[in-house]
Amino acid sequence: MGTRVISCDPIYQWEAIDIREQITATCDQILDQTRRSVDEFVWHSFRSVEELGRVRVAAMPEFLDDFGQGNVSGRYIAARAAGLSVLQLLLRPGTVFPLPLPLLAFGGQRSPYIDRRVEQLREAGYDASIENVPYEFQRGGNQMMRIRRAGRRMANIRVR
Repeated sequence: MGTRVISCDPIYQWEAIDIREQITATCDQILDQTRRSVDEFVWHSFRSVEELGRVRVAAMPEFLDDFGQGNVSGRYIAARAAGLSVLQLLLRPGTVFPLPLPLLAFGGQRSPYIDRRVEQLREAGYDASIENVPYEFQRGGNQMMRIRRAGRRMANIRVR
């Protein structure tokens, strides 16, 4: 779609084969957790936990096939909830990087770290805001963080 997307996750420190093994080992647990908290999700895009599982598992080979090249090109970065220095590295003209920190904590409550992170970004000279989006899977998860260099319009990407 002509937009550069960068994804940060601690799992990216592993090799693709290790990620595949982790997905295989945890898939059933994650789906069981989702079944136990089924009311915390909005079931419009997926009709059931089973469909969600099938769609996610079907997407994994494409991701894993892309992972090696994506790592080399910098589209996948191994990082925990990245600090401001990582955001500053990634936020250059023509790119956008939603904060790799969930806006919602478990249970659908707003993460206690979001407001402080927005404040830190503003102190560092970025325009940062939380905005509504038309997609919602986790109940209450219909927002994204938009980050722009001050005075410069940038694209944005929904955080799902």
